[in-house]
Amino acid sequence: MSKKVLIVGWGYPPKIDGGLDIVVKELFEELQKRENIEADLLLPEDRAPDKENIISVKVEGDMMSKARQLSRAAAENASKYDIIHTTIGLELKQVSSPRNIRILNGFPVFIL
Repeated sequence: MSKKVLIVGWGYPPKIDGGLDIVVKELFEELQKRENIEADLLLPEDRAPDKENIISVKVEGDMMSKARQLSRAAAENASKYDIIHTTIGLELKQVSSPRNIRILNGFPVFIL
């Protein structure tokens, strides 16, 4: 049985801010190649290319407001996934019973 993974990112080439966006892109593309993993990438709408398995979220306001809206969208979709990898804070109060939370490269990974 495959694991469902949600990766929450901020940018995807060509709309990137720095190296972290490249790491998220590489992680997403490598997981897509694995037969036992179904990976989706959640991005702000204005930075999300029209590509299979990329979920775009409409976000508005300043940077903090956008991050909260993206976090909320990830939390609302959490029940569909086994693992969530995020580079932003996730509103844990909205995630129902994570079994495990691990830190990977300084970022939380939620195992649901």
